[in-house]
Amino acid sequence: MKRYIKAAVVNPLDEEPGVRCDIARETEDLNLIDEFVKDDAYKVRLALANNPNISEDVLDSIISNEWNQEQLLHDSSTLPIVLRKIYNEYNTHYNRKDLAQHHNTPSDILSEIWKTERGLRGVILMNPNVSTELLWYAVNSENPHERSAVPFNSSATEDMLIKLSEDTDPEVLAAVASSPSTPIEILQKLAQDADAGVRISAKMTLRDLGEYTE
Repeated sequence: MKRYIKAAVVNPLDEEPGVRCDIARETEDLNLIDEFVKDDAYKVRLALANNPNISEDVLDSIISNEWNQEQLLHDSSTLPIVLRKIYNEYNTHYNRKDLAQHHNTPSDILSEIWKTERGLRGVILMNPNVSTELLWYAVNSENPHERSAVPFNSSATEDMLIKLSEDTDPEVLAAVASSPSTPIEILQKLAQDADAGVRISAKMTLRDLGEYTE
């Protein structure tokens, strides 16, 4: 049951901001939507942006404000459709930076940002929505910073981690050693690596998995 559906409610607009946010995210009442666009509490207006029932005009009126864009980009619950609209209509470097990190950013947008923002590639590679194609591209990249970002992605496959465990760069090996998804036998091997950083990372991961004994 929704928080705002209760016998004591006479006028949703009189409720405290948290309850108004709940209503704003879900209401289909056009009169309420019109009122929430003007709500004194900015969180209510931002919650309204994530209501799939609002019109394009209402969404435009909310995200045309740069401050609202920034808040929505920093809100983990912002819907993909809202993020896509911000990307399509307010495509600034600062917005792209936030989009690269947001876990609801669609994979095709991440791929587009990849092409134009080389400095954000490491961030994009750690986003769980990044495409498998881009992850494999990074696994085989000549850039060790790109290769070392892959193990920190929860979507990295075992095959990717096994491939990266054969790398010669200590930064990449340390990243593989830090991933709880890396096969135990590879972590045990890395725990004996010549590089101290790699050894320490592997031992810490094994300990966290309950697999390491001195």
